[in-house]
Amino acid sequence: MLHQGQYLLDGNRVRVQEPPNTGTAELQPGMELNYKQKPNRKILGAIKFHLTIYRLGAMFRKTNKVSNFLTNKVGERPVILDSSLCDATVNLIRQYLLNNGYMQAEVSYTVKVFAVKKLIRNAVVTYNVKLGPVYTIKHIDYTVGDTAIALILDEAKDKRLIADGQNFVTSKMVAERQRINDLLKTKGYYLFAPNYISYEWDSTYSKVMLTMLIQNPTDRNHHTAYHFGRVFVEVDTNLVQHAQGDSVVADGVSFMLNGYNVDAHLLRKALNFDPGEMYSHTRVEDTYKALVQLSIFKFVNIRLEPADSLSDRLICHIRLTPQVKQDVSVEPTLQLADQPIANATQQGRNYGISLVTGYTNNNMLGKADIFKLRLRNSLEFQFWENKTTGSKNIYISSENSLNGSLELLGLRFVPFRLAKNNGNLYNRTIFGASLIYEINRDFDRKLAVLSYGYRWNHGNHYYALFPAEVSYIKTDNLSQQLQIYLNTPAGAVLSNLFGKNFIAGSRFVYSYSNQQVRNGKSYFILKSTPLEVAGNLFDLAYGIIDNSKPHNERTIFGVKYFQYIKTDWDVRYNQPLLRRISAVFRLNAACGLPFGNSTIIPYEKRYFSGGSVSLRGWRPRTLGPGGFNDVNNPLNRTGEFKLESNFELRFPIYKKVLEGAFFIDAGNVWNIRHDPLLPDAEININRFKSEIAMDGGIGLRVNLPFFMIRADAAIQMRDPSQPLANRWVGYQNLKDMKTAYNSINWSFGIGYPF
Repeated sequence: MLHQGQYLLDGNRVRVQEPPNTGTAELQPGMELNYKQKPNRKILGAIKFHLTIYRLGAMFRKTNKVSNFLTNKVGERPVILDSSLCDATVNLIRQYLLNNGYMQAEVSYTVKVFAVKKLIRNAVVTYNVKLGPVYTIKHIDYTVGDTAIALILDEAKDKRLIADGQNFVTSKMVAERQRINDLLKTKGYYLFAPNYISYEWDSTYSKVMLTMLIQNPTDRNHHTAYHFGRVFVEVDTNLVQHAQGDSVVADGVSFMLNGYNVDAHLLRKALNFDPGEMYSHTRVEDTYKALVQLSIFKFVNIRLEPADSLSDRLICHIRLTPQVKQDVSVEPTLQLADQPIANATQQGRNYGISLVTGYTNNNMLGKADIFKLRLRNSLEFQFWENKTTGSKNIYISSENSLNGSLELLGLRFVPFRLAKNNGNLYNRTIFGASLIYEINRDFDRKLAVLSYGYRWNHGNHYYALFPAEVSYIKTDNLSQQLQIYLNTPAGAVLSNLFGKNFIAGSRFVYSYSNQQVRNGKSYFILKSTPLEVAGNLFDLAYGIIDNSKPHNERTIFGVKYFQYIKTDWDVRYNQPLLRRISAVFRLNAACGLPFGNSTIIPYEKRYFSGGSVSLRGWRPRTLGPGGFNDVNNPLNRTGEFKLESNFELRFPIYKKVLEGAFFIDAGNVWNIRHDPLLPDAEININRFKSEIAMDGGIGLRVNLPFFMIRADAAIQMRDPSQPLANRWVGYQNLKDMKTAYNSINWSFGIGYPF
């Protein structure tokens, strides 16, 4: 309850009386950042959720725990208009305008109140700004006491941030001072600092005569340009210091390894400078990054100090703390898995447990290599209910997999020059192997994979090339129900996926992200596999050895091999809005084409929609392809072309612990070619729009220290498997509360869906 004379702050506004044709709209956001008092938070720009919770908590005066939680943990105290904070805001806006060249700006404020008896007493504060003339730089002079520095600055004068005729903006003056400091740090001036740079100015009739002063040290008439002197690298192993002979010299650099098994010459390659070279802080930063990119050191510390007061040499000490040599991790997980519908009369869901045991050996071979093993054992209990008879069955499925990888530093065994190394120690050669054994109610599957590839990066661009990936797949113990389906005309298209198959291919991966360098701003992420091909080498061998054998009959060691080409693209964009509210978009497009020895893409390589990171109104493999509707078996609900889009509006609920989201998903999968046994499954421009599925829902995210738990509730809005006139099913699912609740598809996951 507000006391007499108190008003709830409902908003702040800035009204600028700008001179004609000045175009000062860019000043508005900066002035708004100076508000010393802001109104209570709003969800979706209208609902004061946290204030409402606070008022609700204040009603539970007799229940202290409930009141404390609602008022102090979730709620937000009402923001009462404070005139002293308005005065402080006036001063801050005036200073902001002064820093942007408006030295005669006048700022005041007025308050408009809205009162409805004792129920509502709100106030909106308007800050009135009269800019006055903008001051510009008539001329800028440079007074430099060190002639060597003056020459450096003159050579880089095209990079200056301040010029005659510009507005007199102090932030540009600060940036120019920092630019000069950074420039000189790359030219050997290790001890130079921004405080050696100062400004003097004189203004007349909105024109400013500006002078930049670069002073010398008080004890000498010039600044010292330093060179790298002796360089010492020590590995901190926390072991007893080894005796003589443990010190190694590589290309003029001394290494004290203290028993750590690493090649000193490899560490020498990470140093981006040599003794005797001119000091440059960028070379030191590049050295730091390179040592971190080796991925075998937990901490990297680089310390520089002048050899003595009269010397121009810098002694460099680099201290490296290794990662744990061997690490074992155990991750048990409880899971609620989405299970596709087996036929029209049954529905089911999986409950299971899994155990992931990981082993990592850092620097096993002493070459900054990384060896990893990952063993995953999972057990799922599938509960099925026959809606017609009411009978219930329990099926148990399991999956056991062993994955191993060895990452070697550099691009090894490269038959051609992929990219210039340039000392980038992120470049890796990767050998991988996997064994998977899966048992479920319909079939057993054994999978063995061998791979060999490269990974490298350039700035925010990440690349990977796998020239060779070979998979051997064996499927047997097919259930009677599945065998019956495969013997039907509709199941014939899938029959060649079962049995023994080879997949031998190559793929190129590219990704880009500016998320780290744009913290707090909008960011863009691209994940793609622009090209994946399989079977071409086998087909080439057949062309040389036995070209008489027709396609679809060619085998390797008696096993059929697949031949296809694929491309996958995933684009994500995050746009922050007000008060930690953000709008997030995602577009996923992918296409695969079988050819030559194959009429269908391997089951593992086909696309499906539905699930916790796709269209959340459907379970996995229960949507599509296109307008096709085969409820007898979920294996047909895959396609060769996929198009999905997602939108989420994310907003905070309680601090940084609890978040909410409203979302809309749309998309489907299609086949490329027409098949009379799969009506309306192929992509057709005339039906394409009507076969886009849509859902909508709400989500909840709980941020824990190391991961996020996500729960989403979605309702189907448009179902392309229904007759054309009845595909908008949203009104049916939302006609009453009971129907809406029964129509909800729940999905759970770890982390954001995209």
